[in-house]
Amino acid sequence: MQNKEIYKLYNIQENRNYKGINNKFICTMKGEQGIFKLPLNSGSKDHIVEEICYRLANLLQIPCVYARVRKTEYGIGVFSRFEIKSEKILIHANEIYNSIELSTEEYIKLTLLLFGEKSKILYKSIQLLAFDFLTGQIDRHLLNIAFTQTKKGTLNLYELYDNGLALYSMRDDDTAINWLNKGNYSGRMGNGEHVYEALRYALCLCNSKITNFIQLDKINYNVVLDIIQNSDRYEQIIPERAEAMAKFICRQSDKLKELV
Repeated sequence: MQNKEIYKLYNIQENRNYKGINNKFICTMKGEQGIFKLPLNSGSKDHIVEEICYRLANLLQIPCVYARVRKTEYGIGVFSRFEIKSEKILIHANEIYNSIELSTEEYIKLTLLLFGEKSKILYKSIQLLAFDFLTGQIDRHLLNIAFTQTKKGTLNLYELYDNGLALYSMRDDDTAINWLNKGNYSGRMGNGEHVYEALRYALCLCNSKITNFIQLDKINYNVVLDIIQNSDRYEQIIPERAEAMAKFICRQSDKLKELV
């Protein structure tokens, strides 16, 4: 298939040329509009992890942008569907919080200040942070969090998106397996311990427990491994790495259950 034919097939309108770890194309695939991302690093697993996170979020009933690994002439990447409805507009969180980078604690405190402890936005923010802890997300910042706004001005937190930099997806097999087994991670909103303590703080303020926000009882090793294997339809993840990923998620889930 010639390049012009694949452009016609997928209706690729624009190469955004984002700075980052992959090439991103606004496109239509199978009648759905979204972004198709091709990893720049041939060894990266971020496209697969994007689908793993989507499937895992579905299992836990956390709103997440549809993501599916797909193969084109250019290579294997991931398609993420635009979920915003025409009657709403999308606002990145940096415009609401007046910052691109916040620690997890700062994000929680500002969310409380802006929306209150009874708000759905705080509820969904706790879900987001718990999910990021569960998957070892390292690239959550306020351009990777967004809100929708209705014509009347009502704000709501948009679905989780851009989740590919989790589970040490950018690392080679040996490094990823080693770090997954150690269980530590450090992201743009803080390391795992910082996220964990910020969640404890938020739950204390809400006088609630983590299982009211995320259905951790649905997580077990076999279910998570099945999600990973089903997302890896082109067999790019070696079995040892898939097993380490599943065990990491299960250990993180057990830690979250201790938040009381």
